[in-house]
Amino acid sequence: QVSSVCKNIISQHHEHNDGTGYPNQLEGNDIIEEAKIVAIAEFLDTDTTTRADAVRREIQEVLDEMLSKKHTYDKKLVQIIARQMS
Repeated sequence: QVSSVCKNIISQHHEHNDGTGYPNQLEGNDIIEEAKIVAIAEFLDTDTTTRADAVRREIQEVLDEMLSKKHTYDKKLVQIIARQMS
């Protein structure tokens, strides 16, 4: 059985800080921190991996983009992850 925390992570990891995400247009503190971390990890993985439909980008470029998208990603968490990756 999947825990309620896991269910929330799964359902919230496409939500954005400004409420423009999906499926429930949650914003800011309404999104659990674990889901915010998964969203960051997913974007990092997607954009730094070679795929048939996109060019692989450098990690720092992707992190810089996420830092500029404060409406989408939690800036504090992106900064923490960026420090861990350097």
